[in-house]
Amino acid sequence: MGAKDDILDMIDKKTKRIKEIRERTSRTADYKDIVMSFFKNMDLHYHEAEDANDLKWKFKKELGLMYSRIRSIHPSIGVSAQWNAEDEDVPWTELRVARVVINTPPDVSVKLNMPEQIVIDESDILLELLGI
Repeated sequence: MGAKDDILDMIDKKTKRIKEIRERTSRTADYKDIVMSFFKNMDLHYHEAEDANDLKWKFKKELGLMYSRIRSIHPSIGVSAQWNAEDEDVPWTELRVARVVINTPPDVSVKLNMPEQIVIDESDILLELLGI
């Protein structure tokens, strides 16, 4: 019975993995979840980055991923991320993504029942974590 249980466990793991992938790539994905995932991943990258170029590369990778996930909701949605400082005098170790701005054309925003411009920043993350 050991081999049979192993095979059933493998099937269960594969099924769970497929469900997770479908949930992540679903066109009905919530834009807030996508942006929150971006902020969480960037938080990890701040600690892992070895230098400014490494952080920049990781940021571009995460921004591209968030962009493609948001555009899967509708192809005309635009996304931009803004840093907490624009000065070059600020050390790269202190740079953080402060906010993400999602722009939706007026006709699409009506169709998707969402605002034309959505700004999600650090305070929104804190409120989300606190459940407020």
